Amino acid sequence: MVVSERPWEKRNLGVESCAFYIKKDENAAECMKDLGKYQHQYQVMYIQWGNAAALKEAQKHGFIMTEMNLHLQKKLNTEVMPSIYKRYEQHLAYSIASSGEQEWLLQTIRTGKIFTTDRVAMDSHFGLECAGRRYAYWAEDVLADGATLLLMKYKEKVISFDILVGRDNETVDAILGGLLPEFEASGLGFVGLYLISQWAKGENYKKIVTNVSSNNLPILRLHELFGYGVDDLAYVLTKYL
Repeated sequence: MVVSERPWEKRNLGVESCAFYIKKDENAAECMKDLGKYQHQYQVMYIQWGNAAALKEAQKHGFIMTEMNLHLQKKLNTEVMPSIYKRYEQHLAYSIASSGEQEWLLQTIRTGKIFTTDRVAMDSHFGLECAGRRYAYWAEDVLADGATLLLMKYKEKVISFDILVGRDNETVDAILGGLLPEFEASGLGFVGLYLISQWAKGENYKKIVTNVSSNNLPILRLHELFGYGVDDLAYVLTKYL
């Protein structure tokens, strides 16, 4: 089991936090034996699929299941717009955000109106405001480290965004993205997925990876429609002291 201190969550959520990572072949009892020495207020445990013993043992120690985190990947072969969205294709475009647009987007994220299915947003200990602040800080940090912020446009109007980080010469990670609040019910969630691929191919990447929460089944189905497949899964559990 790997233990990770999360000092940034004090800034993000106002509590001390740590995380535990357990692989599918690790011994559950061995992993749990020293949990008592960690007194962080907010504890998160990630258990890789297949380790049912660890999932059961974690709940004995007060951890509660909150979501499944699905890791997806897509190989960038020939990109074809699904036929149901073909009529939109000529109206789609993306641009790299300017510094002013970046600040505007961070303020929009901070409102808490974008990531409403996030485990923090849905947690009664935190809620939408905390989730918005947490994602805004995270976005600010990764952008300061050189991540790319794409603004996705339909008929020349920005409707969504995606933040991307190159992991190596062939793989880019779509770490954060979403529709702007006013377009939440527009049916345009597919736009970002399509345009990410267009940008990534232009940058000579061969593969896109991302993570999706089980709390957001519609976006998982949309990823599958655009050629993404699940290649790993972790149960996510939380505990409060």
